Amino acid sequence: MRRAQILAWGSLRPLAGLGTSRRVEAQAVMAEAQDQMAADPIGEQGGRFGLDQPELHLHLAEVSLQFGDHSTARTHALASQAAKTIGGPGWAAATLAQARAEAARGHRSDAAALAVEVLDTIPAPAIRETSWARLRDLLTDPGPQARDLRERIRDLPALVPVGQISDEPNGH
Repeated sequence: MRRAQILAWGSLRPLAGLGTSRRVEAQAVMAEAQDQMAADPIGEQGGRFGLDQPELHLHLAEVSLQFGDHSTARTHALASQAAKTIGGPGWAAATLAQARAEAARGHRSDAAALAVEVLDTIPAPAIRETSWARLRDLLTDPGPQARDLRERIRDLPALVPVGQISDEPNGH
């Protein structure tokens, strides 16, 4: 589990950030992270810094989106979403990753419906900043399918910083 975590958090996202020239290398890291997770799905050390299967799928979905592999992104987002409690932050992240994959595949109505589902399920003050960012990513769609979504997001109250978010001295 620790090796999968290092690969997902420390290697995969930075590789994807370097662009499509690193796609082959990133795909190898994705496969290795999945192999490492399969070898130790629970891990020796859970908790706040633990990586679980749904979170790994979320990372894989996000990286697949970066590389334009929208079908794979959707598959990983659905796997992450299925393992999460409806209304929780992980469910919201996975649902919005799925929405972004649907939008990228040209299924704009489905994407907007998924985003609206998140907004209908989670009270605005409980939506995490990362989910706000995913919602904003969906606003680039100029089509009429996203009109309700644009209005709903526009009407959200301002994001309020929660202050120190953990017991750690640095707040992280």
